[in-house]
Amino acid sequence: LSVLITTYNRSKLLDLTLNSYTLQGLDPSLYELIVIDDGSSDNTKEVSDSYLNKGFPIKYVYLNRPGWTNCALAINVGIKEASGDIILLSSSDVITVTNTMQQHIEYQKQNNNSVVTARCYNIKKSFCDSHDMMDKENIFTAYNAHIDSPCIGKEGPTADWIVGFSTSVPKSVLLEVQG
Repeated sequence: LSVLITTYNRSKLLDLTLNSYTLQGLDPSLYELIVIDDGSSDNTKEVSDSYLNKGFPIKYVYLNRPGWTNCALAINVGIKEASGDIILLSSSDVITVTNTMQQHIEYQKQNNNSVVTARCYNIKKSFCDSHDMMDKENIFTAYNAHIDSPCIGKEGPTADWIVGFSTSVPKSVLLEVQG
């Protein structure tokens, strides 16, 4: 599993996001976190490195461009850097639900070539208001993600929900549609 976390000048939020992934309890040999920094000028790299120094599997990719220019391009760079067979899209303003990574892996195994979406929480909203929902079960939904399905086609995604930031897709499907 490769978790792609896009960011730009959000080091404080990134710290919360990375912390939520490290609290998942999943064996670090089963995943990697890839932070794709779209040209930040803050201490984003130091935050990422602090989790690497704690033993978490993190790759940091810096895109030397003038600012947050194109999230889709950052994601495509992350896909190329990813070593996992499953890509989980995330962002530096997302807190994941308990067991998110494990559930994505299990749902992908059960639903071959699927787009799997899960509930997550945007840090910009009140975390306290949604905290009671963090441990609820059965929050995942699997969608058919074959190349000719309604949600992904040769022309790219055709459904709004695929852009969600707790969405996993097999890497092979993303490569087939060119990101």
